[in-house]
Amino acid sequence: MNGARGPLADTAARRALAALVDRGKLAQAALGPLGVAAAPLGNHLLMADQAGYRDDGTVLGSSAKPLHLTLDLIYPDDSATARRTADALTAQLAPHGVTLHARALPVAGFVHDHLAAGDWDLALFSWPATAFPAVDERALYAKPRPGPDGRPVAGLNYAGVGTDEIDGLFDQAAAEPDQARQTALLQRADQRIWEIGHSVPLYQRPELVAVRTGVAGAGAYGFGWPRYQDLGFLR
Repeated sequence: MNGARGPLADTAARRALAALVDRGKLAQAALGPLGVAAAPLGNHLLMADQAGYRDDGTVLGSSAKPLHLTLDLIYPDDSATARRTADALTAQLAPHGVTLHARALPVAGFVHDHLAAGDWDLALFSWPATAFPAVDERALYAKPRPGPDGRPVAGLNYAGVGTDEIDGLFDQAAAEPDQARQTALLQRADQRIWEIGHSVPLYQRPELVAVRTGVAGAGAYGFGWPRYQDLGFLR
């Protein structure tokens, strides 16, 4: 959600909009045709199969009040999954007074020409998951700082909103050697990210890998790495 301009610059509007999103139905619309599990993702920092995962989306509560918003939604034109998600989201929000104008944009310039430029209200895109969210994902939520001209520089935080508290929690987590305490700090950071209405994680995209018959030890590695000694051909 673009919190740097337009109607979603208001935190209350972002939170209300996020509360209207049925992540379960969107996950089913996007992933159901692929024949894979379509569970909603409720955490910005941890994937469902990572230790310490917790669905923090409930901090938003629910919203029954019509919003009467007209918003521009962008997504890359090379993704059928994003198109299904956009269609489902448009239909889902319409009864609540939210009109979405969805635009499929060329993937070649999607990030530089549109996402980073900020000429949108809502955007559908994905980040690769990482085994080290305390370090690798900090930039995605870091509070924009003033640039040479005095205007905030969002960097990779395309939503354009953040807080010093969230930055501090990431820094503490990155420096924490104890895994349990690090996870607790990440969970607190995730709650704060939900509370400011930064973005809405919808679903965890599956890693689908095709392997020819007779090949052993190759496939989707998730957060692990291939064991080359296990790669080979079946007799």
